[in-house]
Amino acid sequence: MTGSAESGRDVSRPDTAAQDEARPVETPPARHSRRPAMVLVLSSLLIVAGGLGWWRQRATPSANRPAEIIPAGELAASSPALQPELPPPGMVWIPPGRFLMGNADGEPDERPVHAVEVSGFWLDATEVTNAEFARFVRATGYVTDAERLSSAPLSAPGPRQPAGAVPAGSLCFFPGSAPPVSPRRPGEPGGPAAGDLGWRFVPGANWRHPEGPDSDLRGREEHPVVQVSHSDAVAYCQWVGKRLPTEAEWEYAARLGGELGPEGEPPQDPHGVWRMNLWQGQFPVVDEREDGQGGPGPVRGFPANRWGLYGLGGNVWEWCADWYRPGAYASARRVDPPGPASGWGEPGAEHRVMRGGSYLCSPGFCQGYRASARMHGASDSATGHGGFRAARSARAN
Repeated sequence: MTGSAESGRDVSRPDTAAQDEARPVETPPARHSRRPAMVLVLSSLLIVAGGLGWWRQRATPSANRPAEIIPAGELAASSPALQPELPPPGMVWIPPGRFLMGNADGEPDERPVHAVEVSGFWLDATEVTNAEFARFVRATGYVTDAERLSSAPLSAPGPRQPAGAVPAGSLCFFPGSAPPVSPRRPGEPGGPAAGDLGWRFVPGANWRHPEGPDSDLRGREEHPVVQVSHSDAVAYCQWVGKRLPTEAEWEYAARLGGELGPEGEPPQDPHGVWRMNLWQGQFPVVDEREDGQGGPGPVRGFPANRWGLYGLGGNVWEWCADWYRPGAYASARRVDPPGPASGWGEPGAEHRVMRGGSYLCSPGFCQGYRASARMHGASDSATGHGGFRAARSARAN
């Protein structure tokens, strides 16, 4: 559901520092002495020692200096414990590093591939659950956008209904007929409409009633909270003293885990076991539920990655802090990029980034579970396959 393509550009690896020029060496008068030999031996030892120090500096990233651009799996294996403080409950330390963000073979808004440096940060091990969000609401009396707004826009810009024209509610997915054949993505001009893909606006649908007034959260306490807008996610994060991750942080963490490569590695292991909650079967007609799930599932329903993060791929899309623009990568900041200054979309309904895919993604449909895949939605919109996880910046001891 992303916007129009923008031309890519090649980004090379950052240049290394230039070496100092060699200074001329004066040749002393020839003497019969053992001193030159001793100097040569000492110089050789110093060179070897310096080389070992340089190698160790590159091989072991420090907590203050990002690692070199190396494959994510190697970085993950080489520095698992660099953290400046005791772990906050339920969070995982993501060490600093560099990586190549984007995908040259992905969607137009995943280009150009560009080098990014990310500072170390904390990330929730799971998506925020219904039980956690309920505690927030009980403590604060917070009312979500879907509970109070008379219209929740689709993920693409379009006319909004006037206030009071539609009762409060949200978008829900119901399996339907096969979508029309189209080379365009949903929401783009000429692409399939949301209704063709099983989406309907349901009055009374909100986080307490994810599929409408007749649904509830019984037995779903450890499922991710859904039907929450970006504004709702920010309010929760502020209450718990956290924030939403940036888009760069999210992709970096996903790549570190190793299972969400930019090209979309198979979501099944070599034995055919599903690694994440996705759609199996013809979308959107029938989900064959080979992964044991039929909609959003438990946040720990599948094994954690090597860092202890659960469910980065599939289950529900996750809100990020960044505004969304299709061509944001062409001018992105290299170090801890915060994203563009404003969002794509009509005034008052600008879009924010979403990452990770959902249970509606599949290898044959959207492949939103790839580490580089991008989605977006209006800040006050909510859906039945959208949630979030929180992050926190490192604090000095």
